Amino acid sequence: MASEGAGVAPLAASAKEASAVRTEPRADGTGNEHREASRMRIALCKARFAGPVSGADETLVTYASRLCAAGHDVEVVTLFPYSTRDPYFRRLRRAGVPVRTIVERAWLFSLLQSVRAAATHALFVFVLLYSFASHMRGLWTSILHFVSRLYLHRCIRFFTANRYDVVHILTPDSGTPVLIRACHAQGIRTLYQELGSPLHPEADRHYRRLARVIPLCTSVVALSPKLAEQWAERFRHPGGIGVLPLLCERPAAWPIPRRPMPFDVVFGFSGRLEPLKGTLALLAAFARLGPSHARPFLRIAGEGPEAYKARRLSSDLGIADACDYVGRYNSLEGRSAFFGTLDVFVLPTRTEGTPNSIIEAMAAGIPVIASGVGGIPDMLSPDTGIIVPPGDQDALVAAMRRLGQDSALRERLGAAARRRYERLFGPDAVLPMLIERYHAVIAAEPQAAKLGIIPGSHPWSATGPAMSRAASA
Repeated sequence: MASEGAGVAPLAASAKEASAVRTEPRADGTGNEHREASRMRIALCKARFAGPVSGADETLVTYASRLCAAGHDVEVVTLFPYSTRDPYFRRLRRAGVPVRTIVERAWLFSLLQSVRAAATHALFVFVLLYSFASHMRGLWTSILHFVSRLYLHRCIRFFTANRYDVVHILTPDSGTPVLIRACHAQGIRTLYQELGSPLHPEADRHYRRLARVIPLCTSVVALSPKLAEQWAERFRHPGGIGVLPLLCERPAAWPIPRRPMPFDVVFGFSGRLEPLKGTLALLAAFARLGPSHARPFLRIAGEGPEAYKARRLSSDLGIADACDYVGRYNSLEGRSAFFGTLDVFVLPTRTEGTPNSIIEAMAAGIPVIASGVGGIPDMLSPDTGIIVPPGDQDALVAAMRRLGQDSALRERLGAAARRRYERLFGPDAVLPMLIERYHAVIAAEPQAAKLGIIPGSHPWSATGPAMSRAASA
């Protein structure tokens, strides 16, 4: 069912430079040795594509596309079959990245997917209730975990036949433990990257299972320094928890008027419409801005179980005419078009890792208002946005009023946000760090693995006290 796509031109000259082959390490002038990447055979793995909107899938696609453009032999491997209509598969194919599946005919998995889809449609009214949807997701996760275990020996045979230099496994994903066990059984170097937050209330059972196989990985990384510290309390790994940030592509040029007439400022939100993301809290705060405020407009991108509630609340609060629900975007052009119309990005979330949407806003030069949870305090600084306590409605309203009324402040914070994006999440910052991490995993360098130290200029290249200072830089 899986197929390979045709090759495309490199994404950037810097990607080619990052893959230049050197046979000897070179000194970088600071006493550390820095080795340019040689060609590697890499597999980026997940159990399945989780779209239509998935931060984990977005990360996988971006990493794989950039590595392919840098000249590496990279493949994306899924445990279960995927649809050739899946938007993430299509993007990988356009980037020239081969996509393979371990279990090409997973009848039980396909049957369960059909049953789940039918149940979702039949119980649509109940799915609108978040508690019911949450229980359904928990049940689905447990079922997938059980089904994945049935394919352990098939995974082992797959990795025996395909001797990758490094297997990079991304999660949250129910098939992760099986993939880790299969790689360990064959002695394949494994990098496990945790994309979530240890405080996510719905993932506790999944993380308890995952903790049992974490010591089998060669290296374990989180998305930011604060998240690495939090995960180190939950995951016990002999090498500790390192840091590997998300990589976000620069926005495409998209000449669209920033705000619709007759509004003065456009706030925006992008994410899954569910209680943990704070969509309803944002609508309530927006309604409180009041008639004395510069005429505001709110654009919301995304789908989810709270979509109906959000639209109804907009009507109940009398702000429906100032709200625009644009659905989801599945391409760089769609993302650029959405963020190109915003003045301020707002994410009043209750639990997060390092949200793609915040990075996308920073890349577009937009100031951010967000809750101080997960890795968000590592992402934002006082000169790029405003961090508010989670659940503090008054603080959220005050932050929105402050940025909504001061266009000069918005411009200043937005420009700083773009510079911080380039330093922390831009391709030129992250791709060399990713490649060096792979080299450390392949070589199993004891000091690099133990201390999480990856040579380079990225502010998060070192761990410990130095990393904490770098995070706030």
